[in-house]
Amino acid sequence: LLPCEACACHLPPDLFSKSQRKKLAAGQAGKCSPCTQGVPPPARPATAPATPEQGYCLTMHQPWASLLVHGIKRLEGRSWALPSLLGAGGGGFEHGCLWVHAAAREADPLEVGRVERVYRELYAMDGVEDELVFPSSYPTRCLLGCVDVAAQLKAQDYRRLNTRPSLRLESESDYVF
Repeated sequence: LLPCEACACHLPPDLFSKSQRKKLAAGQAGKCSPCTQGVPPPARPATAPATPEQGYCLTMHQPWASLLVHGIKRLEGRSWALPSLLGAGGGGFEHGCLWVHAAAREADPLEVGRVERVYRELYAMDGVEDELVFPSSYPTRCLLGCVDVAAQLKAQDYRRLNTRPSLRLESESDYVF
């Protein structure tokens, strides 16, 4: 996460322009894209981030589960908000460590090839082609690892904040995280 000097939020790098990320890398203050465009940033969660010990977990089918844990899949989407499933009534999951479990269904090799092609195309839109390394296997019925959920946004808010087509096309769900 990167700090924005204007709104004091720590946000994912994709919410900063390339020039602002360069400023931050050089040790200078930078502004997130919403602040430079005069759009209010997403609301910061009111709770502390979830820790690995709290054990919040999401079961996913392969190959998407492994792609998420390996950082290739940059966002996940659902038709429901995370707290509604993972902890209703306050105190639920908002952000932080989320364990990813691979479901029992074996990945179809044709589907794996199709999904990998889609991600190659999405990354090519950002000028990244040769650096993309896919997992060598897609195990099932196991805990794969955890991801750091920075925030959960309604899809329309996410699309308003992110102008990169590759990220806008990655999920069409009602909620993205």
